[in-house]
Amino acid sequence: MASTGRSEGGRSKMAFSLHVTHQETNGSGENAGLLGRHHSTPFFLTEQEQQLNQVEKLKLHLQMMTNDRNELREFLAHYSNELNNRLNSENEMQNTEHKKDMSDVKKLPKEISEALYKCTELSEKTKIYR
Repeated sequence: MASTGRSEGGRSKMAFSLHVTHQETNGSGENAGLLGRHHSTPFFLTEQEQQLNQVEKLKLHLQMMTNDRNELREFLAHYSNELNNRLNSENEMQNTEHKKDMSDVKKLPKEISEALYKCTELSEKTKIYR
């Protein structure tokens, strides 16, 4: 297969030689002429045709990349949702625990006062028995 660059009528062409083997026979199947005669038929792709082929390849590549991107988006969306759900659940647990802790902290002054009062009472009672 040979290729040459030519310019015909201002258009650049690439020539590709296609070799076609052809046997000529008469109606009875006997060889009537040259056996194994080769015909060379040049096949030209214009620069525009080459560019169109390249555009088609690029379109296919772009479509494959778009499919990959969409698949990755779905993957990311799935795991983002899963992560958000897990974080929300953990956040709710921490908020509940925090509310309980804050409630306990608010009770501390009252409990301390009650404990102090009881200590004072016990101290008074022990003074009496001495």
